[in-house]
Amino acid sequence: MLIKSPESPYNCVQPLQYSSAARVAFRTILENIDFSNGKKLLLPAYIGITDREGSGVLDPVLQTNTPYEFYSLDKKLSALEDLYKLIKSEKYNALLVIHYFGFCQNNMEEIVQLCHKHNVLLIEDCAHTMLSDTLFGQLGKLGDFSFNSIHKFLATKEGGCLRVNNKEYEHLLHLPAPTFPKLKTLDILARADLSNIREIRRSNYLHLMEMIADVSGIEIMYPELPNGIAPHNLPLLIKDGLRESVYFKLIDKGIPVVALYYRMIDQIKIGSYSNALYVSENILNLPVHQDIQKGDIDIIAQELRESLKI
Repeated sequence: MLIKSPESPYNCVQPLQYSSAARVAFRTILENIDFSNGKKLLLPAYIGITDREGSGVLDPVLQTNTPYEFYSLDKKLSALEDLYKLIKSEKYNALLVIHYFGFCQNNMEEIVQLCHKHNVLLIEDCAHTMLSDTLFGQLGKLGDFSFNSIHKFLATKEGGCLRVNNKEYEHLLHLPAPTFPKLKTLDILARADLSNIREIRRSNYLHLMEMIADVSGIEIMYPELPNGIAPHNLPLLIKDGLRESVYFKLIDKGIPVVALYYRMIDQIKIGSYSNALYVSENILNLPVHQDIQKGDIDIIAQELRESLKI
């Protein structure tokens, strides 16, 4: 029978469900993966914690009693070859890949293929980006699930998003009402020109790189910005143990830098993850968001130079 108007609210929609926070989306995913067979979740060995916010990655894992192990990363926070062996071991039900700072550090094409072959559910943590494209697809659309954080990319105070690409788990797209974001958050998201935001962030990143390219005492973690990548910030490694000093000098000058994650979770600190600990002890993240002007970037670069003077 023909109908006058469409009746299904879920016809021709993207497989998304918005939540109050990214960690709510991650927890929902974990609650719906069966780990009763003794298999575990693989987590990257670069996860931080703060007194105010806890750990957005580890807290949902602990809250759901999900069994887990870590896999090692290099100093660019990319997975090492050991990850491929772990996936092939068939000891794991799920793998979390974090796209740190909005970059695709890993060979996602190979990881996706291995996960499919060995029945490992792939979860993408896109909290640092909402619109990063790669040669083999948009981040967040490659795995079985993904989640992102609205307030880390737009001018909101909360909000997360769950994406379900695996049709066997479509029931996850109906979260309980208390986890919904605020209407104001959804309004800002609906009106956001994400493509324009990506281009502004890219332009700011490239300009800032140019302005600090000759600064001694630093290493730009990602000196190349691949086409399509929407960076969250510009991460540096500060040499000679000066990160803390540089951090506070910049803060005193009104430069809103962060050091993600300067404090590792205990489970990583006591492990043999030297690359993660090295990054944690030396990282400094400079802002490149869409509200920053080129003149602001010039000031950031100048103050960074001054802060490195002994």
